[in-house]
Amino acid sequence: MAGPKDSASIDGKASPAEHYDAKPQAPTSAAERQERMAAALAIDPGHKTWSWRGIQSILITLCVCCCSGDSGFDGTVMGGINTMNQYQQYFGMSGAGAKTGIVFGIFTVGALVGAIPASYLPDRFGRRASMFFGNAILVIGAVVTATATHRATFIGGRFLTGLGVGCAGASAKSYLVEIVPPQTRGFWLGVLNSFYYVGQMTATGMMVATGRWTGNELSWRLPLYIQAVPAGINVIFVFLCPESPRWLYANGQKDKARSILAKLHSATNDPYSPVVEIEMEEIEEKTSLDGTDKRFWDFRGLFRSATDRYRTYMVIMIGAFGQLSGNGLITYFLPVLLEQAGITSQNRRLTLNFVNS
Repeated sequence: MAGPKDSASIDGKASPAEHYDAKPQAPTSAAERQERMAAALAIDPGHKTWSWRGIQSILITLCVCCCSGDSGFDGTVMGGINTMNQYQQYFGMSGAGAKTGIVFGIFTVGALVGAIPASYLPDRFGRRASMFFGNAILVIGAVVTATATHRATFIGGRFLTGLGVGCAGASAKSYLVEIVPPQTRGFWLGVLNSFYYVGQMTATGMMVATGRWTGNELSWRLPLYIQAVPAGINVIFVFLCPESPRWLYANGQKDKARSILAKLHSATNDPYSPVVEIEMEEIEEKTSLDGTDKRFWDFRGLFRSATDRYRTYMVIMIGAFGQLSGNGLITYFLPVLLEQAGITSQNRRLTLNFVNS
């Protein structure tokens, strides 16, 4: 007597789940994995955008995007402040002098130093803890710069904001890749990068208004206070977000990792959904067998194969050419360049700086 499975074969019809191999062989190529994921998504397409789980994913992503907004705001705010007469007179600064170079450069130094805890904290304490640490430091730096009465204190605050941006930003990218559903991962990474410009436009737009407050220290202090807002939002809400499934898996909490993937990526919250199964396979495959991902000083994984080396060189060159293209110069010194070009109105310089952002 034919069983249910045999009957399905006789009828020539099969349920969608039967098209998915519950225990597939390890994929031999990225293309094969993509095909399997496409088949899995046909069975379990995940939550609808405006379902509760879909909204939860959006809120998690927006919390993470605050880290990118931090970077855009903090990296741009000094360009406008530097052209304000109120700021220059208070600290005895000039638009393009050596002291100004130190104020601008110390932010980058802080970001480079922030890469040190960013290479250790995410794997040791989790992605959320690393974002919390970086943004907490950034909030402290914002308060220090906004309340500074001496140039040295102001420079110290800029160092702290740079350190916070460097640490939180690196952790945010890792976390977002590991927490969002695979079918929307590219979209949300694009949103994360776009929030840099949201922060940038917020900073430059605000200074168009505050720059008109002639003779008032709040004209330049208020934007420095406001730079703490996106970081503060992340600090308050980041531990309400679930931990990265990959971090949980790497730290022996496989069931919890599977549960989080099921809640956020499966329409039926099924921990054994084909989508969840493939993602668990990917996590297992990409978690280093020799433990180098848990040793922050070990960078062999960046150079182990030709593909790894290619990716590493690409990342380095993207960063290098991004700066060599003049982005940093324009971001910091456009108002000064406009003044040297004959635009003497501070309000007009700040407005053009906003338009450029």
